[in-house]
Amino acid sequence: MNFMKNSNIRITKGALVLMALLMSCAAGMYGKSKKKTNNAQMAKMVMMTRSMVNKPVNDGSNKLNGHEFVDLGLSVKWATCNVGATSPEKSGDFYAWGEMQAHANGKYDWENYSLCNGTYTKLTKYVTDSGFGKVDGKSELEAADDVATAKWGEGWRMPTLKELEELEQNTESMWVSNYKKTGVSGLLVRSKVKGYEDRSIFLPASGFIFGTSLSSKGEYAIFWSSTLSPDKDVNAMGLKMSRESFDSHADYNRVYGACVRPVTK
Repeated sequence: MNFMKNSNIRITKGALVLMALLMSCAAGMYGKSKKKTNNAQMAKMVMMTRSMVNKPVNDGSNKLNGHEFVDLGLSVKWATCNVGATSPEKSGDFYAWGEMQAHANGKYDWENYSLCNGTYTKLTKYVTDSGFGKVDGKSELEAADDVATAKWGEGWRMPTLKELEELEQNTESMWVSNYKKTGVSGLLVRSKVKGYEDRSIFLPASGFIFGTSLSSKGEYAIFWSSTLSPDKDVNAMGLKMSRESFDSHADYNRVYGACVRPVTK
């Protein structure tokens, strides 16, 4: 099989070198039948090769795994698009907090929420108060429940509350009613960090979904963080943005369908 012709497989230059070295060592071992094969060394080299092959692909052009990001001079780099979107002005998909798939039936409520048993008093994960379910003490989404990682691959994740705060404190925002002549309204968020003042991201006013209704599109948007609300387990923290506000400390019902804007290191 000619692996180099398979467009779904991407191997770094370093991995190819290591693979060549591995094949060379193996040939040498088989060519000297009187010498014992160093199984531990071989296993280690195989693991190193796999690690390099599976490493997230950063091609050096402000992309990771094919998705663009912007360095605003902060602790993390911000994606230019929402999960499910192909350009900054598009909404992408809407997700309940901690879920991996948009709701096919378009209904975002407790009955359809995968992290509970039909009601908010029977949460099955991320519970700190026994009044809402069995306590597990978890307050940050695990990688297994992070839709940014699931959809975009290793290296991408949802921002934490602290990272939302950092974004708010180190940027200035301006409402745009017709972003790049696309007809889409939203906030242009520009860095205030010295040396990065020319960098920005656009957050479309995509609205949010509760039940089956998309509300406030063109006026308002919610972007999830990975952090559970410290006040109520039924809520999670998110970024609220509109013409009037840019609030990194908003908390919303976990079943809301909201947008996700990933970050990477």
